[in-house]
Amino acid sequence: MIKRSQQIILSLLLICALYAASLITSTYQYFQADAEAALSGGKRRIVAIIPDSGNVDVDGIRQEAEAAGSRYGAFVEIYETSTKEEQLRVIQIAKDSSVDGVLLYPMESTGYDLELAACRRREIPIVVISRRLNSSQFDTFIGSAVNSERMAALSCISATDGTGRVLLVDRLNSGGQLYMEAAVLEPSEITTPGPGEGLKTKIANLVNTPFEGYRVVDVTVMDEKQSSSSSMHNEVWNLLETQRPDAVFSYDEDLTNVIAACLTSEAGLREIYAVGYGDLQECAEHLRSGTLDGLVQQNEAYSASLAVRYLVELRKGSVMPASVDSGIALISADNMERMLTGNEK
Repeated sequence: MIKRSQQIILSLLLICALYAASLITSTYQYFQADAEAALSGGKRRIVAIIPDSGNVDVDGIRQEAEAAGSRYGAFVEIYETSTKEEQLRVIQIAKDSSVDGVLLYPMESTGYDLELAACRRREIPIVVISRRLNSSQFDTFIGSAVNSERMAALSCISATDGTGRVLLVDRLNSGGQLYMEAAVLEPSEITTPGPGEGLKTKIANLVNTPFEGYRVVDVTVMDEKQSSSSSMHNEVWNLLETQRPDAVFSYDEDLTNVIAACLTSEAGLREIYAVGYGDLQECAEHLRSGTLDGLVQQNEAYSASLAVRYLVELRKGSVMPASVDSGIALISADNMERMLTGNEK
């Protein structure tokens, strides 16, 4: 019986391996076929590699990237991927087939250096969108940046009429190490920064340069164990209990979910105004119930459209900015249903 099970497992593994090999071969052949079609039409060939996950606006990216390709004379091939390894394989195939540009929405912030460096040696321009890479092996990053993120956090200041105590939290996985940091801002006649040196997350910007009329009164840096998924709930709970903010802003989707869970389970915390980056499908009920007051999302479709334009210009030899702020969308209970309907199309 055991041998029979082993034979079945080995057979399935072999089938999967053969399927993977055929998929890579067919993908390469697809690249080659499209190359001939694109070149015969005089169009640039751009490969767009995006995650196939529920919190990514796949349909919007596809629609805007293809529309931009039509406007700027490019043939855009879009590949939806479920793992970083799949993305790396597509980048390698794109490099081998000498495409005119690569649009990458990375699934992780590290691990792409070798493949992107190989593209650059072939003089293939690369534009990264939505998730910034800890690398210099690309031409331009397009996504929400400091200015738009400050505007998102400013919604907490506005909601408390400029008189509230605001907690900011962020979590970062960089180079295989976890970081979680928090800062508390409160109203003050004199704007004063806090000890921002050495901070790893996006908290650093508002610690070094607080909003006018605010000062930094506390900065918390947590170690890797405290930043882990198993410890996050307790750490966030402790922050909310000890700091007692009037508003909280989260730069991280996982932290936003944890904050919502804490606010739901503790009556004394339910009056806290809460906004953060998050997945609309996951957080819809929290918006409806008022547990979360706002959800921040990147303008991914616009980023993809702009990326196609930039890749065409880079291929022509133009110099494009190294970083572009694509802005953000703030979703509330008022516009949530419209956004949900749009995502389902």
